[in-house]
Amino acid sequence: MLERPLAGPDARAAVLVCLDFGDASYGEGIEEFARLAESAGAVRHVLVKGPRRRPHPKFFAGTGKLAEIAHAASALNAVPDTYRRYLESDFRSVFRLEGTPLRIEFRSGRNPYVDRRI
Repeated sequence: MLERPLAGPDARAAVLVCLDFGDASYGEGIEEFARLAESAGAVRHVLVKGPRRRPHPKFFAGTGKLAEIAHAASALNAVPDTYRRYLESDFRSVFRLEGTPLRIEFRSGRNPYVDRRI
């Protein structure tokens, strides 16, 4: 059984993603999906939804929605290491940085210098 990684202060927090591919019962499906997630013990943090004509071949949700999902997940501190490693390898191949050490950090919205005096 797969263990769920801790996600910020609440390990049950979840980012729910619902995509509309033109189904007439899309609105009912969103509420049913939310109820199903809540019955499984998840607490809805963000609901990402939007229309799609067809699935994106690489990301399924498309690059714009992927950024929205990643932003919502980073707010939970829930971006897994596997996704971080995937982004690193993708950046290396796209920008032709083979052999270059690369590290991606996800930052929170909290200002680390707010308590410092100048």
